[in-house]
Amino acid sequence: MAKVSVRVINRSDQRLPIPWGRTTIVFAPRGQQGSVQDLPEDAAEYCRGHYGDMLGVIEATSGVESLIEEHKVKEFYIANMTGDPDAPETVGEYFNLRTQKQEKEMNDNKQPQVLRYRLGRFNGLKEPGTWRFRGANGWQYNDKPVQVTLPGKLVTIAPYSRKKVTLEQMETILAGDRDSPSNLQGKVIISRLPSDFEPNFDDPFWTLDAMRTWLELVPGSGDKPMGRDVIGPSEAEIRAQYAVGDDDEDEAEIAVNTARFDMWTRCYFRSADPRFKLPTKKDFDASLARKAKAAKKIAKETQASTDV
Repeated sequence: MAKVSVRVINRSDQRLPIPWGRTTIVFAPRGQQGSVQDLPEDAAEYCRGHYGDMLGVIEATSGVESLIEEHKVKEFYIANMTGDPDAPETVGEYFNLRTQKQEKEMNDNKQPQVLRYRLGRFNGLKEPGTWRFRGANGWQYNDKPVQVTLPGKLVTIAPYSRKKVTLEQMETILAGDRDSPSNLQGKVIISRLPSDFEPNFDDPFWTLDAMRTWLELVPGSGDKPMGRDVIGPSEAEIRAQYAVGDDDEDEAEIAVNTARFDMWTRCYFRSADPRFKLPTKKDFDASLARKAKAAKKIAKETQASTDV
């Protein structure tokens, strides 16, 4: 019978050595190669008993294993999931001791945030002794060790973006997210790799209507109860809300640009989330062709009724 394997992660900024039998198990500082190790169950329990909360266990349900095994992933990306316009305003209730009432707990992740993670801070390094001139006492050797702290690696993830990371960095960041309070969890997820065909806000090809067509093809995006709000109005429908005039045209342009940005963010959250099935370019082109054919038919029928 095979021994149970436990994935243990170093949550601290320290290098943690643990003697185990005739060997030594060494955990590198968090986020560094060697900070996450698969150990036999008895060795994992011993290590955690030795260092306590400095070591944690990554549950099998974290999604990392299935990502590696099922999709043969060799590169790892994490996605910033803050700023979702369709996220709920609240994430539950809590009892306010001051007011003695149940109050709504606000969803802090609804606002876009720049996420910063300081990983692998090295502490406890020692500088070798140095010779120093002590005036009348001449040169003296100072062999007292000097404490050194190195800053480690700063991983920054802008809103609506993905970051390529190492496996250890990914697991460290995800473990920290899971340990956060409930209203702060979900800031990051394991992301799918960037695809060759997904909406790009900086590409003029991806107009509001093009992104809208792409989003319509993602299963679940148009479902009730907020499907219509997610898909949103077309550019023509937005412009139709404004009268013809210079000032109104400017307002219409601003409204279209705002709607395009919101549409792009919705596309981003589906592009990054592996749970969504994304459309291919073939599907997208076919949908555009059907829409063009339908629009041409409507225009022809309208012209025929006008000529009568």
